Amino acid sequence: VIHPFLLKIGTMWTTETVNPAQEHFMTCLLRQKLIVAIDGQKTTVNSNSKKFLLYLPEGELHELTLLFSSYLIKRAGHRIIYLGQNLPYKDIETAYKVYRPDYLLSISTSMPTKDHVQDYVNDLSNSFPKATIYLSGYAILSAELFVPTNVEILHQLQDLTDAIALPEKVGNN
Repeated sequence: VIHPFLLKIGTMWTTETVNPAQEHFMTCLLRQKLIVAIDGQKTTVNSNSKKFLLYLPEGELHELTLLFSSYLIKRAGHRIIYLGQNLPYKDIETAYKVYRPDYLLSISTSMPTKDHVQDYVNDLSNSFPKATIYLSGYAILSAELFVPTNVEILHQLQDLTDAIALPEKVGNN
């Protein structure tokens, strides 16, 4: 329900069939529901669980997809450090040093700008060489990028769900 709704809001926004007040109302309502759903999850962290650091780059305020990703990652049984929107790069570096996540996930809708996307991807790859970096969002998907080996572009929701799937436990029969 949520993912198709996000796609519909995006389409309505780009075709100007909703005004900013309507779009803000819908996104704020959905944001509240996602936060409650994330907080209400009871998950069991196991030996296969990984640590994810989620954030939006500086200047980026479009948080719904990151919140939905947080919900999915937590539901899959992983640990999350959620840093939210508009995060300066130096703070990502600080958080990485403290928490040592296995994965970074960021969604870039409008930031970095088209002229700076490749530099941003390269900086992430160089700053966090031991982590796998998942990137998505319009700014990433619309750019022609050279993708370093520790960076993966998520083109659709299924890419994320595949990436976070934990191995099934094999029972003794």
